[in-house]
Amino acid sequence: MNNDKRLLVTPSEMRPEIQAASRWTLQDESRRLIRVLDIHPGDRVLEIGCGSGRNFDLIQYHLQGFGELTAVDSSSSELREASRRVRIKGWKNVLLIDHEYGCEPLAEGRSDVVLLSYTLSKVSNWRWVLDCAHAELRPGGRIGVVDFCNSETDASSGVQVRAYESRLKELFIERIFQRRMAWFGTLPFLVFAGEREVISRQEVA
Repeated sequence: MNNDKRLLVTPSEMRPEIQAASRWTLQDESRRLIRVLDIHPGDRVLEIGCGSGRNFDLIQYHLQGFGELTAVDSSSSELREASRRVRIKGWKNVLLIDHEYGCEPLAEGRSDVVLLSYTLSKVSNWRWVLDCAHAELRPGGRIGVVDFCNSETDASSGVQVRAYESRLKELFIERIFQRRMAWFGTLPFLVFAGEREVISRQEVA
């Protein structure tokens, strides 16, 4: 198992636990997550559920004109806005893909970083999406997820479980995990950053 903690985080970036509505937006959490994913020039970044491309500027700031940004979404209207953003900025390293993600990986084993920003709560089968995201990453590649907390009933036990959390921790080495509250404690969400194992559990066995 890889013990090299490449992900960077400082207390000021990941706190406070409860944030006031007037000082907080969903985009703030995406920005914090991107900063701790340690994106470097030359990295290959995949954003799943990119929407209108609001995260592109910060990703490109870290890439500094080198590397690749592949952005996937199934909303044509959102992708049109993302395309407009790319055109205005003059970025040449961005590939936009109109695709209902989750059936199969797009670039299996090639990505250095995968980002899912409020994506899992919008798709019908988030488990498929996470499995594909795992397959996208090279060994040691990083994943970042920020989303609303989702609970569902476990079929075998009937107990309410936090659905994304267990699957994320099964698939990836956890580096950062937080359950947080916003909007005066009324909006729960999670922040997760992790890595794909360099050596798989099957190889170790």
